[in-house]
Amino acid sequence: MRARPRLWPAAVFAGLTMLATTVLGSAAAASAATLPLVGPDVSGWQHSGGATIDWAKVRTSSVFAIVKATEGAYYVSPYYAGDIK
Repeated sequence: MRARPRLWPAAVFAGLTMLATTVLGSAAAASAATLPLVGPDVSGWQHSGGATIDWAKVRTSSVFAIVKATEGAYYVSPYYAGDIK
């Protein structure tokens, strides 16, 4: 099953802009701010059958990635440690 795209609140975009400014510098961040933000939202669904994610490939086409760590206090993703590296 293919995941539906999520709509993120303005606060998330503001945080990403601040992060881009810190990492890239203000000139590069300003230029990047005019581009669409592209990045996957990763959870166990992307690890069908225990498959790994080719993060080097993701990095060539994405500005960021969101990796699911937990779901409340009852679930911890078994893939989180590997994905976050």
